[in-house]
Order: sequence, then C-alpha cells, then structure tokens
Amino acid sequence: MNTGPRKPRGSRVGKAVRVFRIGEDLLGFSAIMLLTLFPVVEIVARSLFRSGVHGSFRYIQHLVVWVTFTGGMITSREDRHLSLAAGFNALSGAARRWTGVAVQFVSVTVATTLAWTSVSFVLLGFDPEALIGIVPVRIAVLII
Repeated sequence: MNTGPRKPRGSRVGKAVRVFRIGEDLLGFSAIMLLTLFPVVEIVARSLFRSGVHGSFRYIQHLVVWVTFTGGMITSREDRHLSLAAGFNALSGAARRWTGVAVQFVSVTVATTLAWTSVSFVLLGFDPEALIGIVPVRIAVLII
C-alpha cells in the first residue's frame, strides 16, 4: 500500500555537515559570550574584591582571535565573505573560465601557505608549558 511520496532520507554527509555547522555556530556564540562576559566579571571583581581576574587580558586577547577566525569560517560557509571579484562578471566564455581557474589557483596557494605557516606558528611559536590560566597556549591558538 502506497501512502504517498516518500521523503528522501538525509545522507550521512548532510547530517555531518549540519552537525559541523551547528558546532561552528555554537563555537562563535560561545566565544562572543565569553568575550562579553570577561570584562563584566573583571569590573565586578575589581569593585567587590579589589582584585581582577588573574590573566583576564590574555583570555580576552585569545578570545578575540577565536571570534575573528570563527566569524571568518561562518561568513565563508554562508558565502558572505569579502572577495575581490571586480569585473569578473563582465567576462564571458574562455576568459571567464581561465580567470576563474587563475583566481582559484591563487586562493588555494595563499590558503595552503597560511595553513602551513599557522601550523608551524602553533608548534614552534609557543612554549609547551606556557599557560593562559589553566589552558595551554598551544590549545588557545589552535583556531589559527
């Protein structure tokens, strides 16, 4: 007996993408909330206890990095990031294809170089024992 059209089941890839998107959104939201709360907690602690939160500047400094990179991931995902595409739409045919290939090649080259540099920065730029509060600095800069 047919009860009507069947709804297509979501693929595992689709579910995984949704989970990663939710994770990105939660990460961005959490970083922004912590970035907002740290100065408030610092002000209250200084007012009540005559002492601030130990290392709050370093927490805020690294939260700004996390907010920036998370925002970049989200805007790229939603295709709302800034891009240099002036005049690209005016091209047609082979010129448009070759220009697109060249732009993508440059983008991949720059992204690969930045990724490689970031990994070396995280591994070599920080002492393994360096901490921000209870968080190792290498963990704090993993977003890079």
